[in-house]
Amino acid sequence: MELPFTQRLRCYQDSIIGFYNAGISPACDFVTTIGHINNFENLGTIYPNPISSELNFHLNNPLLSELEINLYNSLGQNIKTVIIYTENTSIDLIGIGSGIYFIIANDKAGRHWARRIIINAP
Repeated sequence: MELPFTQRLRCYQDSIIGFYNAGISPACDFVTTIGHINNFENLGTIYPNPISSELNFHLNNPLLSELEINLYNSLGQNIKTVIIYTENTSIDLIGIGSGIYFIIANDKAGRHWARRIIINAP
C-alpha cells in the first residue's frame, strides 16, 4: 500500500497514531491521512519499542495469514515490506537508521493497522 501523498511527509494524522509533525517544514500545510486505521493492540503486540535491531510480532489471531507489514520513515518512504505468515514473527531491522517510523499492517480483507515505532540503531 502506498501512502496517498505526493510531497514529503510534513505532518501525519490518524485516529491511532494521532498527530505527528516531521519537523521538515515550519508549517503543517500538508497533512497525510490514511482512511480507517485500526488500533494495533487489536491485532497483536510489537516489541520492543524502542527497537535496536529486531522487531517482534505476536498476533492475537493465529488464523490471520499473509499479513503485509510496511515500514515507513517520517518522509513517507516505504523502507521495508515483509509478509508474515505466523502468529510469532521477528523482522530484522539492522541497517535501518535511528528515527521515528510507522508500521502499517494490511490483511487480505483490506483492513489496516498502524503503530508508531522508534528505532535506536546501534
